[in-house]
Amino acid sequence: MTQAYAIWAINIVLLFLILFRGFRNGILHLYPIFYGYISFCLTTSLGNLLVVLFFGITSPQYYYSFHLPNTLIPLLQLWILWDLYRQSVGYANSSWKDLPRWASLVAVTTAPIAWQVFSMKRGDPFLNYHALTLPLQVVACLLVYRKVYSNNQLDLGRNAKGILVGIAVMVALQSINFGRYVFAVSPFQIFGFFVPFIYLMALIIFAYALWDYVPTRRLKPFAEDQFAKVNDQLEQVLRSLLLR
Repeated sequence: MTQAYAIWAINIVLLFLILFRGFRNGILHLYPIFYGYISFCLTTSLGNLLVVLFFGITSPQYYYSFHLPNTLIPLLQLWILWDLYRQSVGYANSSWKDLPRWASLVAVTTAPIAWQVFSMKRGDPFLNYHALTLPLQVVACLLVYRKVYSNNQLDLGRNAKGILVGIAVMVALQSINFGRYVFAVSPFQIFGFFVPFIYLMALIIFAYALWDYVPTRRLKPFAEDQFAKVNDQLEQVLRSLLLR
């Protein structure tokens, strides 16, 4: 448990660092949903630390102070993914038409896991909840990844790429960790260590990717770019002829 406490402390420092660099670079307003998520995680981490100091880590107060706020984490992460998706297709109102189809595909692909979770007659309800929502988030990450990298006219930039990769790494590894503990035989010590450690990996990715501001860029279509070069060359030829 000593290692878990040390990782917990490092995670709090990284959350502070991510927010500080975002404020320093002036990009908090560019990714408000993501930085709101980071602020929420920092606030709950500090609150949980106070609960541990006053009541202990095995107390019911800590149990509920840890699990109740974490029920919002999947919703916040899906919101971040949806925002990245909208960045890849543009902020036109027509992009909202894809939401029902996107949500339906995610729900259908995770239906077998949902059936397994709801058929269980034992287990912690909060852990079962995350065992259900984490695979759903993995599918959502894959859909966003496909959409982003199928758009040849979009350079997502290091900041947005880091957010996408960090969330993907987090939900994919946590999905395996929670799945092994809930559906298979896995010691709680191993599960409890990997929960903050996987989170640490994602925070390192976030901190590195958001250290400097590298924005999303809209690229010109290849043909348009070629036409622009040809026009420049013709203009130079005409200028040289007129000067002669």
